[in-house]
Amino acid sequence: MINDKIANTDKMNIEIKKITSGLVVVDDILYSNLGFQINLDVIKNEAEVWLRENIFLRSLIAQMAPKNKKEFSSYHSEVMNKFKRMGMFQTVELLNADPITEGFRLTLNMIVESLYGKQKTEKEAAIVADQEISYWDFLIASENKKLTWCADKQYPILSCSAESEKVREIIIRTETQKNIINKEEFEKIINESEIKKQLNKWNEYICQILGFKYNSDK
Repeated sequence: MINDKIANTDKMNIEIKKITSGLVVVDDILYSNLGFQINLDVIKNEAEVWLRENIFLRSLIAQMAPKNKKEFSSYHSEVMNKFKRMGMFQTVELLNADPITEGFRLTLNMIVESLYGKQKTEKEAAIVADQEISYWDFLIASENKKLTWCADKQYPILSCSAESEKVREIIIRTETQKNIINKEEFEKIINESEIKKQLNKWNEYICQILGFKYNSDK
């Protein structure tokens, strides 16, 4: 599928500096690619997004490798170094790990939870919602005190506005969202046919760097 996309755009002509100019490019290509495979609306788990993105990125790096296999090692080092220079250490950490192991799943979950937080109960989420709304009320009140051009026209306090309940619902929904991926979900994804194809491209690429013969049947 991605091969067709690359062929249709004259191999996309992406140099390493363009691939690593940010994951925005990868995200755009990833979601375009995923749209042909699955219903994106069913992806409600951040760890699943990260997993699919990481595996897709491996395939992309492998496909954009130079034709001369002797240049693979320097190419790979340059890609990893550019990610590091951009501060994308978590991406490098995941790329350096075996993506089909339990250790990878646990590391992925740990990274996702560090970014999005652990799933909270309804009660815990309600407390967070109240705290955040109170904080915004404080900021709005502070801004209102600074208004001099038309003091009688002030920003509405969030907790007193018609939108407060909607905001509260959004915060609670976000805080109670399950962000990590369990073993069964993980194994189901890595056994998808398209995911296997992407991993095969990556494994063949890595084996060529290491000087091993790759057997996709294993």
